[in-house]
Amino acid sequence: MYKNFDISMSSDCFLGWSEEEDTKDYRRGGYHPVVLGEKCSGGRYCFLGKLGWGHFSTVWFAWDEHGRQPVVLKVQKSAARYTEAAKDEIKLLRAVRESVPCAGRDHLVLLQDHFIHRGVHGLHHVMAFEVLGPTLLSLVKQTGYAGLPIAVVRRLARCVLLALSHLHEQLSIIHTDLKPENVLCALRPGQLEAMLKHVHAVKPPLSAAAAAGYDFDSGRQGKSGTDGLSKNQ
Repeated sequence: MYKNFDISMSSDCFLGWSEEEDTKDYRRGGYHPVVLGEKCSGGRYCFLGKLGWGHFSTVWFAWDEHGRQPVVLKVQKSAARYTEAAKDEIKLLRAVRESVPCAGRDHLVLLQDHFIHRGVHGLHHVMAFEVLGPTLLSLVKQTGYAGLPIAVVRRLARCVLLALSHLHEQLSIIHTDLKPENVLCALRPGQLEAMLKHVHAVKPPLSAAAAAGYDFDSGRQGKSGTDGLSKNQ
């Protein structure tokens, strides 16, 4: 993932959670059914709200009790193939974090922590990152796919090229998944505070499994839990 320039956005933009993941993927080897308020890594992190999901993982807004700051937690599926993918990703992210600071490195997302969380569906690799804002894709969508101003595009392209240069020249790493979804905007301090206030003001969505009344002990989905709830409740 690339960290780009800051941009003025409302908290609703980057806390507007996407459609839910498939509850069928909450099984042995699949997603961990996160419950809001749940703690992990010996109580260091507390899950506050969901930011998104992908085929390999779910992504959460969380509070770091040790650092006394919000973070993003990426919780990987627990099957062996996803575990191996997480190990490879962590290896690359650690190389970036330990590289010599420079202009290009400043535009790359830095891994803050990683650990293994034991859940009802197995062992999940979890990665902690700084909190960032909306993806480039979400910004383009907000324009109705009309595109961003040329000045913004130029600035964005420069940041991405600096980041790529650092990966290639300093670390011999080739990014194989460069796309708008993987370019994120940096947040200003006031926007991060707005995110925290937003989380405390509204009830963010649980994981799809938790929202569907998932029985964590038996591993079965309950019959109640979503009646009368909209997607963002």
